[in-house]
Amino acid sequence: NRASEFVRRFAIDGWLVDGAGVQQCWADHGHLPGEESLYAQVHGWADYYQQVLSTRPQMAGMCNLGFEPMLPQFVQYLHSIYLTDPLNLVVTPSLSELQMMADSRRKQAVQLLEQNGVPAENNQNAEYYLIRDSPLRQEKTFEYSLLQGLAVSPNLSVADLEGLLEEVPARSIERVQLFWKKWTSFAQENFQALRSFRRVGEVPGLGRLEVYEKCDGKQSLLFVINPSPIPLTKQFRLADLISIPGATFSLQELYPREIWYPGLRGREWRLEDTLVLGGEPDSLTLLRVSSFVNGPVVSGVRATLEVRKEDWELTVYGRTGEAALAYLDSPIASLEVVPPPVARVEGKVSAEVVEGTNGVLRIQFPGRVTPQFISHWQAAAGSLETALAGKWYQRMVAPVHVLPASPFYGLAHNDRLEELPPGNRFLGARLYNLPRSEEQVRLRLVLKRGQASILGRTPQAITSSASDFAGEGGSWWYQGQFYLPFAFSREYRPGPEDHLLALPVLTVYEAVRRARAWLNGDEIELEKHQYRRYYARVEKRLGRKARDGWCYFVNLTKAGAQLGENTLTFWFEWGD
Repeated sequence: NRASEFVRRFAIDGWLVDGAGVQQCWADHGHLPGEESLYAQVHGWADYYQQVLSTRPQMAGMCNLGFEPMLPQFVQYLHSIYLTDPLNLVVTPSLSELQMMADSRRKQAVQLLEQNGVPAENNQNAEYYLIRDSPLRQEKTFEYSLLQGLAVSPNLSVADLEGLLEEVPARSIERVQLFWKKWTSFAQENFQALRSFRRVGEVPGLGRLEVYEKCDGKQSLLFVINPSPIPLTKQFRLADLISIPGATFSLQELYPREIWYPGLRGREWRLEDTLVLGGEPDSLTLLRVSSFVNGPVVSGVRATLEVRKEDWELTVYGRTGEAALAYLDSPIASLEVVPPPVARVEGKVSAEVVEGTNGVLRIQFPGRVTPQFISHWQAAAGSLETALAGKWYQRMVAPVHVLPASPFYGLAHNDRLEELPPGNRFLGARLYNLPRSEEQVRLRLVLKRGQASILGRTPQAITSSASDFAGEGGSWWYQGQFYLPFAFSREYRPGPEDHLLALPVLTVYEAVRRARAWLNGDEIELEKHQYRRYYARVEKRLGRKARDGWCYFVNLTKAGAQLGENTLTFWFEWGD
């Protein structure tokens, strides 16, 4: 009654109850004691919400509902539910607290949507920029954190935007503001689609690819999320991904590249076509599928096309060392590469029409690709003493394996990673803050307008090259290489937010008894990153022991990573 009177007196527009939980009560409050008291408390909360929110119908009712058994029944009295304060459930190892809390929040939301029946539109989905000292700064992961929330809710809210703006360098403040503005508008314009929810892929976890469809009957928005620090791909039939009616469709990537995908029979996609999703580690891709109307002039790459008097000028954007395919809707009569005024790397851009087609360009950017993940490793079991005597940290003589080893994928899918033998618990190394590798090239084209191009597309396929080796034994060595097209000298280094970092990806860290690392034959510091917002109640929430409360990493900038080839070596001794 007092709350209702307060609402009427001050014309309150929003009402938030923080922590609407219940617990056994033994006091004489006019209800049965002990467990029976829970019924009275739940009934009391229901009466409270009904009375207070009916006092002023236009008032927004919100709740930080920490007692999940009240869901979804209490949704009928509220406009939004805030699941809980940010917890780190350690969905996957990471050097970004912002990403880890985003993944944890999404994992909670998926459970409440699927098991508790909470409508997606009632998920408040608050962004917290609390922790400003992660090895990987918020500037690098805020886009992922913001967009992944739209996979489970149409709502965007922020708990501390100043916490982000105060931490990011001045170079990124405008980018942060524009990004928030752009995707807030996107959420408003696509609310009807985003309020729906259908999970097509796996639940959040290490080694699992998530795919969510958001559909309003006219379009399907597909959120493809790989939360793991390892690359993941999976093949889907388009019919299994979308719910919109029709026979032919257009497929557009809205994030991160803003490109159109070429179909298998020209511009259009059909329900029986297959699509390979996923890819880069720690990544999110947003796709829009809609009924086919007219195909774009250029697809397959990020590009701009300018019409000139006698020809066309096509600017294609890519990465250093990348081979890109550009699909044009008209046959190519001739092409010319316009040399750039300044070359970023040694070599020249080449472009040619792919054999067997008349509308597909293969553009090869100069230089070498620097992958975000080191997958090829020499691996061998061996004691520390024996290996040090043989100087394995300088050069190992052992078979090269492609990691993660093949047993990992099946065990990750079935949540049985604890069954991996020690030698297979190392999955590779994730590199962060690699030098910028954006490239572009200008091409002058003469097109045969009014004629259909021959694209010669073939269905995509996934071929696994993962090694299958027995990882028995408690002491293992791993040696891999990575290439840097640019490097800073010891006298001139970037700021801490841009230091090159490497995360050795392990399925479990707490089982490591001892560990050491070397770069180019010199021993380097193997640091520990202790996770924040990681509490004992996380294990209670999971119903089992959480994987870890920390991970290893090495700062390759401080260690002296050099221009060109670099050799990274790890040794792990495993306990129980």
